[in-house]
Amino acid sequence: MATLKITYSAEGRYQGSKVDLRRFCGGVYDDFTIDSSRWQQAGTPREQERILLGVARRDYPEADWEHASVVEIKQL
Repeated sequence: MATLKITYSAEGRYQGSKVDLRRFCGGVYDDFTIDSSRWQQAGTPREQERILLGVARRDYPEADWEHASVVEIKQL
């Protein structure tokens, strides 16, 4: 099975202010790896956003993440 590197952006709220990943990881985007079959099983963009939000919430739990989107997908 192939592994994918997903680069994503996310927006949410932190202490009442709107924030993005820049506040937590120093860049506008972050990335993670995922098994390609798991990503494909997500199917719809909404389900894929749930995965992205789950990663942002896991890695940066300080914020209440509301939106996320894919910037780039690369096969490793």
